[in-house]
Amino acid sequence: MFGHSSRSTEDMGRHFGTAIDGNKKQCKFCSKIIKGRITRLKQHLAHKTGDVAPYLEVSVEVKRDINKLLQEFKEKKKDKVRGTRDLEQEIIRSINRIDVDEDDDEDDDQLAFARYQSLQQHQLHHDEQVFRASRVGFTMEEEAIKPQCVNLL
Repeated sequence: MFGHSSRSTEDMGRHFGTAIDGNKKQCKFCSKIIKGRITRLKQHLAHKTGDVAPYLEVSVEVKRDINKLLQEFKEKKKDKVRGTRDLEQEIIRSINRIDVDEDDDEDDDQLAFARYQSLQQHQLHHDEQVFRASRVGFTMEEEAIKPQCVNLL
């Protein structure tokens, strides 16, 4: 199969191609070699232009099914982003919330501190991902320095 996760083996799009030579797939209909992930093979069969040349002789049924898979993937991705954003907002709201209960002041302080640490760690991870994405061509020296910089935080 194409992927390493159990989710990847369930994808119907994998029935229309064969994994070859690392990150390449071969279309079972036209034998075209497609570089990249399974989505590119799906785009090839669904006549989606831009990243890959479309296979124009695919049946209407296959094209329809692949388009449905691509749409479902797009929706799942939106839901994941939305869920992450909602979680971040909930963490921020919980940190900003003022607890009025005076009996459990020590527990409240510990909980507030734990929430604060969690938010800080989440923000640090997010900032690191943004930084890495913006630094496409960093050098090996910078890569070696990075663990030291993270430990300083």
